[in-house]
Amino acid sequence: MHFAAPQQILSFRLRFGYSYGMSKSIHLITLGVEDLNASLAFYERFGWTKAPESVDGNVVFFQANGFVLGLYPQDKLSADTGQTGIKPVPGGITIGQNFESRNAMKDGLSKFISAGGTILREPFEAPWGLIAYAADIDGHVWEFAHVPGFEPDADGRLILPSGKTQ
Repeated sequence: MHFAAPQQILSFRLRFGYSYGMSKSIHLITLGVEDLNASLAFYERFGWTKAPESVDGNVVFFQANGFVLGLYPQDKLSADTGQTGIKPVPGGITIGQNFESRNAMKDGLSKFISAGGTILREPFEAPWGLIAYAADIDGHVWEFAHVPGFEPDADGRLILPSGKTQ
């Protein structure tokens, strides 16, 4: 029996896109929520559509642009991760949406607040663009932004300027 030499395997993997370690992809962001039905209603008011793969009373999925946003009861998430008795404090990360214009950003923020979100910081001028922060009904922090040069493409994807030439 003949086995390929390690350098032949490495060459094949590099040539055909295989890599060792983790890929640079995020497929699913799961938010721990206190009341699954209330959180579902909030995101539906915000304009998101529940995916049919959701399991009533257990987990809700929303197909986003290239990834999935999940809602999962916080007590179950804590149990799954072995962190029972510890409730995460929202604010360590933000979920961001970049918009194609200042007005679109303000409209998106307004829709979020109308759905039941809480404004944390009104739109303000940062050195890189117009920014605002709001929290969903579970305290998860969302950033709303219009950053010139970082507008989403026609498919709604955010591609960094350096990646547009690749």
